[in-house]
Amino acid sequence: MEQARERLKNVVLQRNMTSAILELEALTDDQLLDEVKRLARRERVAIADLLRCLIEVDTRRLYLREGCASLFTYCTQVLHLAEGAPYNRIETARAARRFPILLERIADGSLTLTSARLLAPHLTAETHDALLDAARHKGKRDIELLIATLRPRPRVRTVLTKVRTAQAVGSVTAATTTPSISAPGGTERPPAARIVPPHRRTDTRRDRRAEERTGPWSQQPGTPPRGEAGIGQ
Repeated sequence: MEQARERLKNVVLQRNMTSAILELEALTDDQLLDEVKRLARRERVAIADLLRCLIEVDTRRLYLREGCASLFTYCTQVLHLAEGAPYNRIETARAARRFPILLERIADGSLTLTSARLLAPHLTAETHDALLDAARHKGKRDIELLIATLRPRPRVRTVLTKVRTAQAVGSVTAATTTPSISAPGGTERPPAARIVPPHRRTDTRRDRRAEERTGPWSQQPGTPPRGEAGIGQ
């Protein structure tokens, strides 16, 4: 008996879906666009009504009776909402408890759930009317810019760091190779240590080795050593 009722129910649903498709195909372009707008308005009103109910469920903590530890778990496991959907709805519902005008703006389409969730932490009793008016029909990016104007960040201080350049290093080297510096009073300071380039050092060592091999006097072949010239003359 139950199976027969289930089959009958499925047949009725299929007939309704088929008739709805046929009705949509029979609509003109203008009629179809009007129907889409009507359904969108109905969806916004349904969302606002759902938020009102979530406010009451959260106040009474009825999600505990359903075996859920939080309202988020209730929305995902009992209402079977997608994981991203409860966050916007819960945050907006809790803000709407303080500012019911949020539900009106969502129902008339001037404010989306995402925009309401972004604005919720910044709404106050003094500024919520002006802030909601400024956010009317604005997208997410515009809402973020609007929030940024409420709490502008301080300017970052400019920090200058001294960097030693190649020219500065050359100036330091030139100062260390100055022969002498006259101090006040006419006293001459001893010259600083002279820095010998590497190639000059190599030449000096080469000359010293040549002098050790040939002696202190250069001698041409066939020329008597110095000191012997003139002997016997």
